[in-house]
Amino acid sequence: MTKKINFISLFSGGGGFQIGFENAGYNCLLSSDIDADAEKTHHKNYPNIPFIKKDIRQLDYKEILKATKNIKPDLIIGGPPCQGFSAMGDKISSDPRNELFNSYIK
Repeated sequence: MTKKINFISLFSGGGGFQIGFENAGYNCLLSSDIDADAEKTHHKNYPNIPFIKKDIRQLDYKEILKATKNIKPDLIIGGPPCQGFSAMGDKISSDPRNELFNSYIK
């Protein structure tokens, strides 16, 4: 029997990445986003999966492990904001969201 790959979702938004990964057979342990509407959507669609509503810059591994009951993820997914540098964005180099991917990597 093949073990399911466990993941956590950061910058989860409405859960689009999560849906794709779950449809591919992966297991979501936790989702997180700073947005209150994302949290409401998550709780409606995934009532059994923990959600942390918090700025990613303030999120640490101890809090993640507590929420996942000490199950370490095999994979971390997410869509950090890219408005400041994407082809579809405003390309404002001083946009503070441009640096949030650093916290995602951390």
